[in-house]
Amino acid sequence: MISSGLARLAAVGAAALTVAGSGLVATPAAAAGAPAKKPAVSVSTPTASPQRHFGRCPATVTFSAKVRLKVKGTTTLRYRWLRGDGSTSAVKTRTVKGSGTKTVTVAEKATFTKDVAGWQALQVVSPRKLTTKKAYFSVACDGTVKLRPAEPAPKPKKPEATRTPEPAGKPVAVKRPAFAKAFVHVPDYAGECPPSRGLTAKGLIKVGRPTVVTYRWIRNGKVVGQGKVKVVRDRTVTYTFTPTESHRGRVTLDIVSPRHGISGHDGYAVKCAKEEPPPPPVEVAASATAPEDYSGACPPVTRVFTGTVSVSRIDAGGTAVQYRWAGPDFVGPTETLTFAEGDPLSKDVSHPVQVTESGVVQRWIEVLSPGTAVSNTAETQVTCEALQIQILNLQRSYDVSACTPGNGPAINFTSRIRVNGPVRVEYRWEFLNGSGVEITVPGSVETTGPDTVTVSHRLESSSFTNTGILRARISVTSHPDVRSIVTDFSPPPCPSA
Repeated sequence: MISSGLARLAAVGAAALTVAGSGLVATPAAAAGAPAKKPAVSVSTPTASPQRHFGRCPATVTFSAKVRLKVKGTTTLRYRWLRGDGSTSAVKTRTVKGSGTKTVTVAEKATFTKDVAGWQALQVVSPRKLTTKKAYFSVACDGTVKLRPAEPAPKPKKPEATRTPEPAGKPVAVKRPAFAKAFVHVPDYAGECPPSRGLTAKGLIKVGRPTVVTYRWIRNGKVVGQGKVKVVRDRTVTYTFTPTESHRGRVTLDIVSPRHGISGHDGYAVKCAKEEPPPPPVEVAASATAPEDYSGACPPVTRVFTGTVSVSRIDAGGTAVQYRWAGPDFVGPTETLTFAEGDPLSKDVSHPVQVTESGVVQRWIEVLSPGTAVSNTAETQVTCEALQIQILNLQRSYDVSACTPGNGPAINFTSRIRVNGPVRVEYRWEFLNGSGVEITVPGSVETTGPDTVTVSHRLESSSFTNTGILRARISVTSHPDVRSIVTDFSPPPCPSA
């Protein structure tokens, strides 16, 4: 908060205000009920430069603010300045062109010849009406007394007079009376009470000529401190107090002597916040689930365990959980699971295990931080068998609708291959017609466990399918011990045109 003991002179200083016009930018203020079609407008709180002036007068203070508004085409900005003495500036206009969000800076200069403490605010008139917060300022003139010409020296009554008059017209310095002014600033406070460093009021004492100043501090009507200092031009003094509860108050720096003294004061606000207890620590829990039991080939076979990691809450900024999978004679690497703000409190994880022999496979989850925890033990039974591959059948069907003139029908062949574990099977189709023409077509299929897969091939309508008896064979080439299937047949003739 900003104030001074010169507040009672604010009206006098404001009356002496001289305005120098210049362009400004507005600050946003919420306009309740504004038409939806009007451009959005926001305005920054104005700034006063300088905010406090101590020294010779006249003094010029510049007030400026920034206005942001959404523009589509041409928009006219109309605004005016509101002053602490109740006066206002004339309404000014700025034309803003373009598209999108534009920022305009507006400013006003004011010249003061006397002590003053006051404020100015910016009011946007259109395209939406809004008023900013106040920009406070103060001006303290140093009270310098100018030299005046001396009167002509009187003639001596007697020739023997020893006093020699000074030449007429030479200026004579007039001794200025001792005077002092005080300015005070007390910061507001919000937080835990009492403040660890207290609350410090800063005072500035200014004098017209070097003098000893006696002062006292008054808080809320009670004298709380006093002192005496020699001030040549200005001197800073402080007073620190320790509030224990929320309240509003006033601190005065009272000039006791010299008698030409003007005291200063400032108000302040203390808002004691209750210290929130720290949040409880994050608790982590985990559970594990095993895959179904497995019986089949193990060349090796992959079994995937799944799990769930849950937290009781998520810290501001997120919570990182470190965990690992473990089992008998097994400890996995440490992994990190991150829970961001807004995430669900549970997340799924997985763990693949390569198995090459029969037995029971067990896994659980160990939580390493925050805190420690261990999930249930999940287990699955694996029974490894010798790899088995079997061609179950060889079937065919005819597509006479695809017949071409002078040729046999199209023929579709399918076959089912059964395996008892994860394996890559390479196979081959062989076709032989009655003319001794042979067609060979390779193929492959891959499984992740016990499975029965269907493979197929199509012979299009051609002279090859129109030679009487045909032979079809499917055989596994990657595993020579697998028995192949052969079939002989005579394709039906194509229907005559």
